[in-house]
Amino acid sequence: MGVRFGSRRGISEVISAVIMTAVVLATGCSVWFYARSAATVMTDDYVDESMALKEEILERFTVERVFYDSGEGELDVWISNYGTVETTVAIYVTPSEGEVVSDLDNLVGAESLNVVGVPCTFPSGTALSIKVHSLRGNNAYYTYTIP
Repeated sequence: MGVRFGSRRGISEVISAVIMTAVVLATGCSVWFYARSAATVMTDDYVDESMALKEEILERFTVERVFYDSGEGELDVWISNYGTVETTVAIYVTPSEGEVVSDLDNLVGAESLNVVGVPCTFPSGTALSIKVHSLRGNNAYYTYTIP
């Protein structure tokens, strides 16, 4: 009789262990890549939000002066940007009686003083409430009475 080699059970167990190890490694690698990409996306979003908040904090402006030129029919608003970032502002003029007048998309450079003319006509003695609103959400207020 020839030598009989035992059953192939030993080889079968080794192959199944190798396959299971490969499956576990593949699953672990896919989970690791997914977690890494998710962390990268969250980090990028956090950095973008932080930079936007930083610019909002660095944005500083105020209304220095207001003058109404009845001959031109224009309200001149002096906006002083004493911050380190340029800003885009909208000006809303609300009279004590009548409709709101607005002038949108006015660029004010960093550390500069701009005069923005808002075309409007108001009678003498009209009290005006002026709101300057930036795209980043900051506001400056001023009250003025037409002489």
